[in-house]
Amino acid sequence: MKEEVKIVSAVALRIIFYGGYLLALSLVFMYDAQPQDFDKFGEASLTERFQEFTVLLIATIFWSTGYFNKLIRPLAYLIAGFFSAAYVREHDAFFDENLFDGGWQLIAYTIVALTLYFVYRYRSSLMQSILNFVESKSFGFLMSGFIVTFFYSRLYGEGYMWRAMMEDRYFRGVKNASEESIELLGYSIILFGAIEFVLWSHKKI
Repeated sequence: MKEEVKIVSAVALRIIFYGGYLLALSLVFMYDAQPQDFDKFGEASLTERFQEFTVLLIATIFWSTGYFNKLIRPLAYLIAGFFSAAYVREHDAFFDENLFDGGWQLIAYTIVALTLYFVYRYRSSLMQSILNFVESKSFGFLMSGFIVTFFYSRLYGEGYMWRAMMEDRYFRGVKNASEESIELLGYSIILFGAIEFVLWSHKKI
């Protein structure tokens, strides 16, 4: 009976926390929907800033989890490296302007190279940790968020579809709002996967 109560409580806490987080994001969208001095839901929007922060938080969670748990270190570093490179990609314009054209690519490739080095260094436990990982809650969250963010949101945001839908009433702000909010939703689901990864990693210590 105690075990059943524990499981139900864990599920309830997840619903409250994850649901509350997504509810809070609606406030971000509502803020960006107000009259702005810049393009709504563009590069300078609060939604975009939240995307960048979420990617950075995801990468940090996986790096730190791998650092403290050597059993799943190569897997954690592999995922962390990917999102670290994705974070740099989110700032491509900044690095191109302040370093040189294509500067973000140099940083991203350096991160990828270092990630592969760390993964190779701790490769002995990689395959087993992957096999265990695909059966975890974290894997489901990560895969869902990854597909939403890096596939669906890109297809959903294609301009030709929105022009065909709105015809002569096409308004770029509507297209941006829809695309960026879905992208942030995907990143949020990945963040939930990162949290689940930490919980899962504690069982592997």
